[in-house]
Amino acid sequence: MTSTRMARVVCLAAVALSATSCASTPDSSADLPPTQADPGNGDTAGANAAGGATAGVNGTSSTIPASETLATFTESEVVGMVIVTSSDAIEQASFAQLRAENPEVKAFAERMIADHTRALGRLSGLRAVSAGPDPTSALLQREDQVVALDLQTQGGAAVFELAYMTTQVAAQARMIAMLDRSFLPSLVAARSTRAVMLDVRSMYVGHLVKALDLQQRVLRSLMTAGTPDSAGGGGGNAGSPLRITPHK
Repeated sequence: MTSTRMARVVCLAAVALSATSCASTPDSSADLPPTQADPGNGDTAGANAAGGATAGVNGTSSTIPASETLATFTESEVVGMVIVTSSDAIEQASFAQLRAENPEVKAFAERMIADHTRALGRLSGLRAVSAGPDPTSALLQREDQVVALDLQTQGGAAVFELAYMTTQVAAQARMIAMLDRSFLPSLVAARSTRAVMLDVRSMYVGHLVKALDLQQRVLRSLMTAGTPDSAGGGGGNAGSPLRITPHK
């Protein structure tokens, strides 16, 4: 791996860890980028080429200064990384549908599967067939595998539900940060791909809003009922603290 490629991987890892630290605990809130009005004509795919990414909360536009761009990638690398994260989100959601009992958590997982399946349908046509794996995609996939393995060890449906929603808050915040600070600034010249990524970002913002709300309600319900024992599957007990480690 060249020194330039290694530097980009390290920068993106720092973005991921920073976003996760802001949104990986049950009582935290993810800080979304500030929203600014876009005085332009709505052409977000090509706007502000000199100033960095244009992406905002709930589809509105905000400017990420070029000085805040932490890493840039090729168009193929960006598409590949988003494909990896969407595929991993579907796998985790499929497992959540099997383990969760809370109908709202199951509905959230169903929405994740449907939304990311649609996203994959759009993304698969954007990546060159000849594009090979890149090291940053492998890094993101390894992090998601750690999350998946940790979810499998959570004992009891209620504890699993809180763990799953906590990991989802962290995952959505992480991806929004990476889109804003790396992926969108990398696609200034790739108008059609950038337009798709702006839609993907809106999808992640919607998921984050829902995940934060549902995480808090699952936590309140769990605290009201008391931590369940090992009944229902798993190795926890009533006196043990919740062990939720969304990223390592």
